[in-house]
Amino acid sequence: MNEVLEMMTGFITRENYGKMELLFMDDQSGGIKIPVGIVDDGEAYQHAVIREVKGVTGLSQLKLKKLISYLDLELPMDRHIVLNQTKAYNRPDFESNCWVELSRGCTVTAIRRKGNFTQVEYIEYDQSLEENNLSYQIIGWVPTKSLTQSSRRYFYHLICEEETPKYWEYSSENSKVKLFWAPLTNLPEITLQQTPWLRYFFKYLENKCKYKNNG
Repeated sequence: MNEVLEMMTGFITRENYGKMELLFMDDQSGGIKIPVGIVDDGEAYQHAVIREVKGVTGLSQLKLKKLISYLDLELPMDRHIVLNQTKAYNRPDFESNCWVELSRGCTVTAIRRKGNFTQVEYIEYDQSLEENNLSYQIIGWVPTKSLTQSSRRYFYHLICEEETPKYWEYSSENSKVKLFWAPLTNLPEITLQQTPWLRYFFKYLENKCKYKNNG
């Protein structure tokens, strides 16, 4: 049975002149996104979403409003998620050369298996390029036990309780991103992977509004 990698998505909102706005990130190479992260082993989900969102946005005053929903995903046979950060080897042998590590949470394609190893391919694209947007490609052997095909993604609503400009930049140890607020009536085009997630958020707001009206 596959171990399940637990992930989270944070829908961060604020009120601006009586209208709700949603926070988005643009790292220029990966496209416009909603903040996401990964739950550490043994970590409470509520702690994970605050930790991850603060880490990628730099926001310090966040109120965790509600767990909206969750989504279970089972990948097809040739697709896997890296369950734990792992080294990629030249051959299916721990004694062979290792020149790169694959991060926990990245999705890879299985090429073949040998013994306790699976040869995988990881590809990353640069969405800022209109043509030939392949950024880099990794092919290597990883321990099969470091892979899974099962994941659960939690969707949380958070409220920003600090003053921010409409647009700003934030630099962390590994990246620099642009952040901006968008009104719910005029949302930007986000990555194809994340687009279906918006329906969970809007369904939550719809139910919240119905409950308020009935109350």
